[in-house]
Amino acid sequence: RLRKTHQASGQDAFLDEKSFNEKVQRETSGLGGLDVVASSNKKKFQLFLALGKDERPGFSIAGQGNFSIDAYVPRKRWCHVAYLAKRGEVSIYVDGDLAGRVKGVACSLPMDKIFSSQNPLTGCCQEVRYWACSRSKFELNYWMHRLLPESSTQEGLLGWWKFEEGKGKYAFDITGTRYQSTIYGNGLRWVTEEDTGLDPPTQSWRERNICAVELRRARLAKAGREQLALTDCPLGCGCSMMKKMCSFHTKYICSKRPAALPQWLQHARRVVRLEYAAKSKERKTSVLCGFCEQLIPQQSMEKHKRNECDYRVVPCSNPGCEMSLPFCRITLHEKYLCESKWKGKKMRMAIKSRER
Repeated sequence: RLRKTHQASGQDAFLDEKSFNEKVQRETSGLGGLDVVASSNKKKFQLFLALGKDERPGFSIAGQGNFSIDAYVPRKRWCHVAYLAKRGEVSIYVDGDLAGRVKGVACSLPMDKIFSSQNPLTGCCQEVRYWACSRSKFELNYWMHRLLPESSTQEGLLGWWKFEEGKGKYAFDITGTRYQSTIYGNGLRWVTEEDTGLDPPTQSWRERNICAVELRRARLAKAGREQLALTDCPLGCGCSMMKKMCSFHTKYICSKRPAALPQWLQHARRVVRLEYAAKSKERKTSVLCGFCEQLIPQQSMEKHKRNECDYRVVPCSNPGCEMSLPFCRITLHEKYLCESKWKGKKMRMAIKSRER
């Protein structure tokens, strides 16, 4: 609605950040607000999570307007949101799945600020990662809730903030690229796992050297204690029970449990199942590439993996470097990020030649 209003009125040109933020805030008042997760003063660019009551992710560019996708970001639980800017388009992933694309838009990441001075994120943020290169769907899903290895800086990791300081208005970069970064937004408050009532999806950086079995045992013991706590019936029948019995109570015992599904709804479910079955038959002719997560004809899969896939693994051509990276990232690594002795010697020779 906001984007259509701007296009119809021809008021897409914003002169400065203040007028830009004031106009967006005025247009979105009463519709749910604007939650900015990252912003840039120089580029007049913002990444936001909510625009209106639909709570859709998107971004804003001064002079071009607001762009959002038709996807829902749920509240009251942890969500993973990734923005990928490449080749004149911006792709947005929610919980590892592609939620939508906006094509024909030129933008550059990363941002200058975590959150924003105006309209900051109303919620909790566990970590922020900035990359110099785009990530594949497989990489997003695999590393979504895992700690990154130390070699990630050679693969294009520019910044990584875990927000484990617990106080102050600064966050420290784990990669060591910069000393500290300011967290913007009024009403900033540090919270713990007990305050949110939700387990963090990603392991703490301080726990990186602790045995994974011990961590799992501790979390399982904590979850077991929580299941023994008393809770009220969510349907409002007035009964109290242990949390582990809540599902059984609401399904079979509660006096306010919903009745059986009507016949028309059961028929609708069968129709949906048949549609999914038809789609699965269509996909049998194509195979999912294990590197780029794209559907490729089965007869062309070997050729795709050998010559065409942007995420096929190739070794670094610099002597002395034993790293293997995706094809779309190997040029950046060989030119700027390689830490081999041969590359270091070549850089020193280039510096000496410039001094002469």
